Parts: sequence; C-alpha cells; structure tokens
Amino acid sequence: MIALLALAVLPRCADSFHLRWGAATQHLSPQRVEAVARVESGCNLSPLLRAHACWNRVVRLRDCEVGRFQIKPSTARARCRGLNVFTYSGNVACFFRMFGEDWARGGRTYATLRHNGSGPGAEHYLALVDRAEDHL
Repeated sequence: MIALLALAVLPRCADSFHLRWGAATQHLSPQRVEAVARVESGCNLSPLLRAHACWNRVVRLRDCEVGRFQIKPSTARARCRGLNVFTYSGNVACFFRMFGEDWARGGRTYATLRHNGSGPGAEHYLALVDRAEDHL
C-alpha cells in the first residue's frame, strides 16, 4: 500500500517521456507501459538492477530478472534475439518487442500477465499495474 501511495506523489521517472513516446509509436498504451515499468523497478534505470532473488546468498539464481523491465536472459534469448537486456536500451527495446507481440496476440491484460509470467501471484501483479496506471 505504501508503494502505491509513493507512486501517487513521486515525480515522473527520468525515462517517463522515453517510455511513453516508445509506447505511442508502438500503438501501446503509454500509461500501461509506464505502469509496468514502475511496478517492475520503480524509477531505477541502472543496468545493474537485478531481482531480489539474484542477490540472495542462499538462492543465487543464474537466470534472474534484469534491468528496467526485469527480463530474464533466457526469455530475451528466445524472444529478443540481437538485443542485450543487460543494457538500458536493450532491456527497453526487448520489453517493447515482447509486450507489443503479446498485446497484438491477446490484448492489454494478456500482455501484462504474460510479462509477469504465470503463477499464483499473477492476479496480484495485474492489480498492482492497474493501480499504478490509475495514479499516472
């Protein structure tokens, strides 16, 4: 809840214009794209950004989510050939490619859920993105 309140009062992220412009050129909802970015990584644009499990000394996952849109390298290899998700520009370009394909295939909700993956937390993730979008 605190995170959602913070979204409402925080200024735009440094890349908000870039994300919204990219979304518009891809015929995607700029608000939805920015909301996904906010839920995935707040306003952290660091290419060193990794999922929490990546830094866990016990787990140490090899294929953990990276970058602005928290994309797994294995997913990028399968769906974003030629893009380096360990860089900001490659991560964002990969997201636009995958999200755009998924949006075209099944619409906005399908694309959002597919970005997060399946599992018991999928509906919670969708609710977080929906609320973040309402506050943008």
